[in-house]
Amino acid sequence: MMILGSNKHMNRFKAYFVVYSSHLFLTPRFMKRLILFCAALCAFGSPIHAQPFTYQFINHQMPIIQNGTLATGDMNNDGRMDYVTTGFWSNIPDGTIFRNQGVQVTVDLSGVTITQLLQDLRPGSDMPKMVFGTIALGDVDNDGDLDFAASGATNTQAPYTTTAGIFTNLLTSGIRKLGTYIDPLYSGDLAFGDFDNDGRLDLAQCGASAEGVYSTKIFRNDWPTFPTGAPTFKDIGAGLIGVAFCDVAWNDIDNDGDLDLTVSGATTTSSHTRVYRNTDGRFTDMGFNLVPLVFSSLDWGDFDHDGDDDLVISGGKYGPGLLTGVTKLYRNDAGSLTEMAVNFPGAFSGKTAWTDFDNDGDLDVLLIGGDTAITNPRARVMQNLGGGNFRPAVNLIGAMLAAVGIGDIDGDADSDVMIQGYNGVTGAASYFRNDTPNLNLLPTAPKNLKTEVSGNTVTLSWDASLDLLTPEKGLMYNARIGTTTGGQQILSAMANLTTGLRRLTAHGNAGHRRSLTIRGLKNGIYYWSVQAMDSGFAGSAFAEETTFSITGAQNEGSVEVQEETLPTEIFQITSSYPNPFDNHTTLELTVPAPGKLQVRVLDLLGKQVRLLTDTTVASGKLQLGWDAADATGRRLPAGMYLVEARYGDQQTVQKVMVR
Repeated sequence: MMILGSNKHMNRFKAYFVVYSSHLFLTPRFMKRLILFCAALCAFGSPIHAQPFTYQFINHQMPIIQNGTLATGDMNNDGRMDYVTTGFWSNIPDGTIFRNQGVQVTVDLSGVTITQLLQDLRPGSDMPKMVFGTIALGDVDNDGDLDFAASGATNTQAPYTTTAGIFTNLLTSGIRKLGTYIDPLYSGDLAFGDFDNDGRLDLAQCGASAEGVYSTKIFRNDWPTFPTGAPTFKDIGAGLIGVAFCDVAWNDIDNDGDLDLTVSGATTTSSHTRVYRNTDGRFTDMGFNLVPLVFSSLDWGDFDHDGDDDLVISGGKYGPGLLTGVTKLYRNDAGSLTEMAVNFPGAFSGKTAWTDFDNDGDLDVLLIGGDTAITNPRARVMQNLGGGNFRPAVNLIGAMLAAVGIGDIDGDADSDVMIQGYNGVTGAASYFRNDTPNLNLLPTAPKNLKTEVSGNTVTLSWDASLDLLTPEKGLMYNARIGTTTGGQQILSAMANLTTGLRRLTAHGNAGHRRSLTIRGLKNGIYYWSVQAMDSGFAGSAFAEETTFSITGAQNEGSVEVQEETLPTEIFQITSSYPNPFDNHTTLELTVPAPGKLQVRVLDLLGKQVRLLTDTTVASGKLQLGWDAADATGRRLPAGMYLVEARYGDQQTVQKVMVR
């Protein structure tokens, strides 16, 4: 742990501050924390050790949810982490989004009460209502907001009726089911990751079918054209071992630039934990002798700052009479896993996750679960002391059959925890606010952005960033690529592109590598940037945008691309400004060649409310205005609308918001 206040680290801080002051997006909140940090450095003549981190139990407005799932992410792009949840409450299977509305402080004779305000949005009839389910968040359609995949059962007793789907986020207007696409499974897991490096989030899934078949599959996200059309997901036939009561996780274990897959759970006769290496989209078992578990939870993170992610895994291990809770740590050395001698308590049917809870620059471990299937539910933070040593630091209210949400709910740049589950006596819902006094300064933005183009493939690269606490090898990176300036239609960063604030507590899409390869691009001009991320998953500002061009694309792979003799312009709605708007917005479109163009405005049910144009147009840029009125001139209600543009057999859709 770093000692702040010594001459060595004071000098290091001064050197970093020169870099930070010229690169960071300095918000008022950040400046306040920086001033307090500097004051602490100046106030003490003796060394200042990083302060202990604490958790405070905070009142909240979420019901007690049983047999549920919980995902944390900024669903409405307001800078606050929200909760997406399904499970059993109010005596029925249910599902909703709880919007984060900040905290409320009340003072009365009994003292001060702090309540985390969570508004039940009821995001529409498409919201899945299920138990024994799972939810994965990700920007499926690369439009800058978080969508999700979900799978589970719609009833609590066998025989189960199962459901699944991919759901797009309409921001303030709710969610819409795009289609089923994946298998309807229960007691399983879902994980997004771009395994084929085409910029689109693919999906891994495990679980049990209504017929009792255990399954593990990878579904490739096949977009017919970019950025038009809707995503479809297709089973690639990966040939993975079928498991349920399971967990799946993507990670580039061998640092070769593509995502590998880890699978842990029960088969119909035993249990397994396996790592599958990805070689050009073919997955083969790497043959590691890892602990076989059921009701598994696994997570990858670089606890030793050597540039590759290590594996922490927990779950139930078969033994005489009972399933026993087990937790293991495997250190990754250049793609080889070695079990570490750490005394982690077992965590059955819970959650195990890496994150920097004390903001000291290295990863700690949160363990939630029981000793066995029926005894001693716990929630404990194991603090990383360096050198492979961990110590129990904080005990929270434990749970089994747990749904856990981890993220910066109160916006103070540390990790808070929501725990739902059985606490040994009854169902409970506990929110713990992280009150560590340690300041997490953001990394600097990457510099010296470069591109190398070959056919329809681009490799992006950049120089290492700097961070006050996280060593260089421990930093992660997160890129975005767009067809317009400031866009991310090809590769979504799932972050605020102005401030760098992450919409999701997750790894960056480039991992620890300082390069990223994207394949299957069409001819055209592309705009890209990248940010750095520290051990606490906090993102830097994005680097200054740069561009590259694809001019020699040929048809290859699963992605339909243009021949190089075709125009380099791409048919698209390039912008709508302002958006949201009150009385008028201007739509700008790019048309690659003369042809028939139809543009109309639809409501969220797909009903046409206004035809803006239906005529033959010349190639180039085209602007259309809309005054938020229907064909009769009547002002339409505030809310989300869809602008659909059709050119020949191509289609593109953009969301606009009327205030």
